[in-house]
Amino acid sequence: MAGIGKTSIVKHVAILCQERNAFDGIIYLSLEEKHYANDLIAMLYHNLKLGLSTNELKELNNMTIKQEEYLGRRESKKYKNIKEEDESKEFAKQIELNKQDLEKIIFCLQKKEAILLILDGVQDFLARDKADFKYTLHQILSRCTQVKIITTSKR
Repeated sequence: MAGIGKTSIVKHVAILCQERNAFDGIIYLSLEEKHYANDLIAMLYHNLKLGLSTNELKELNNMTIKQEEYLGRRESKKYKNIKEEDESKEFAKQIELNKQDLEKIIFCLQKKEAILLILDGVQDFLARDKADFKYTLHQILSRCTQVKIITTSKR
């Protein structure tokens, strides 16, 4: 159903919500040319960090330090099932869901009162990384009940 104006409608909805102060924040992410849940996590994490206070950034930094310590302990286990001659570690990092940054996103979202998250163009996620994409959205919606999500897809 490409070309019938889904993106235009969702942008109009975002403008109306902003004009009516229906949400404390509206995050619009265009996911065209993105394929993995980690792409969504990286984009959302970057956008959320921009709106944090100094104290919230300090808390987030403390979370990062604790996670790095944990990851350092399990680094040797991380790639044991991947043959290095067939696939690089970088590719493995791309396809392994970044749950640490997802936890940071949830931390940031829980500090907000009402957020509208618009994910435009999710079709590639549904085709290539459906399980991790669904897991990511489920975690956000189940743990941050004040977050509302609108998605669009060409399929």
